[in-house]
Amino acid sequence: MNKAWIEPERIVELNEAPERPGDYVLYWMQQSQRAQFNPALEMAVAQANRLALPVVVGFGLTDGYPEANARHYTFMLEGLAETAEAIDARGLRFVIRRGGPDDVAIALAQRAALVVCDRGYLRPQRAWRTRVAAEAGRRLVQVEGDVVVPVGAASAKHEIAARTLRPKLAKRRDEFLTPLAKERVRVVRIRSTCAATSTSATFPRWCARCASITAWLPSPVCAAVIGRRGGTCAGS
Repeated sequence: MNKAWIEPERIVELNEAPERPGDYVLYWMQQSQRAQFNPALEMAVAQANRLALPVVVGFGLTDGYPEANARHYTFMLEGLAETAEAIDARGLRFVIRRGGPDDVAIALAQRAALVVCDRGYLRPQRAWRTRVAAEAGRRLVQVEGDVVVPVGAASAKHEIAARTLRPKLAKRRDEFLTPLAKERVRVVRIRSTCAATSTSATFPRWCARCASITAWLPSPVCAAVIGRRGGTCAGS
């Protein structure tokens, strides 16, 4: 069921597991770290409305993403703090846990009726989704929200070069340049018992509730990214 009206080409069922009795619908946020124009988030809200359940947005914060450094993490956490605030204001629950994204998703899925995730194309991201699909034990729906035209909708084969893919993307571009309606949240957030729940508005306070990440990201890190902050004001 796709009440949010998201183009069907964006939606892929990643497993054949059924929906389960649960306390919430889980949106496993990983690639699309934002509260605005997020098709996966809107799909999760639509599914939660259908089941008369609240939405929990879960994020797994891994220490060891390939080639990421402290500056990357600082930038990301600043953006996530803003995202957490926007999600909380909408009546949803944001949960962050320090750990592998797949481990966190599987743990949070145990109380979920179903899981919605965004799409990632990199090798680690694909591996995380493959594992969650196999081990979550309930329906996992992937929603593409970070490209205009889903690559699979443009071409079903491995293109030899960008020049062969661009015309195919351009041909279908206008089909996917449509507004995304924001779903009304019918069941407001639950009081989560999950560890490291965060909705605070400021970066330092928010980090303090994330398994002592302030100790992991020392204060000189912030000075190293002068003039560059995460979130909608990035670069200002």
